[in-house]
Amino acid sequence: MRPFGVEFGVHKKTFSYEFEDHSPRSITYEVGEADQLGVSVKEGIPFIYANREGMLTLAKILIQLSLGEYKDGFHVHLRPDFSDDASSLDALAIFLSKRQ
Repeated sequence: MRPFGVEFGVHKKTFSYEFEDHSPRSITYEVGEADQLGVSVKEGIPFIYANREGMLTLAKILIQLSLGEYKDGFHVHLRPDFSDDASSLDALAIFLSKRQ
């Protein structure tokens, strides 16, 4: 894998994430009170808006989907506050797919 982007002042950081794998049927994740997520589409391009806490939560969800034993079609509905409140509108739905 090659680096992407422009480097100015490079600082190495380490990210370690341990999680309980509930695949292939469910996924769990921790959410902080400050986590926020939003999505909009402008001229056909989807934009994801999130604060730093929300970006980290989204990254952890994507890692679990990537490393778990989930089947094609498994999906997660995310609310703007990452809650499990089914009465709230989705901000984003993520589908695991082999399509490219």
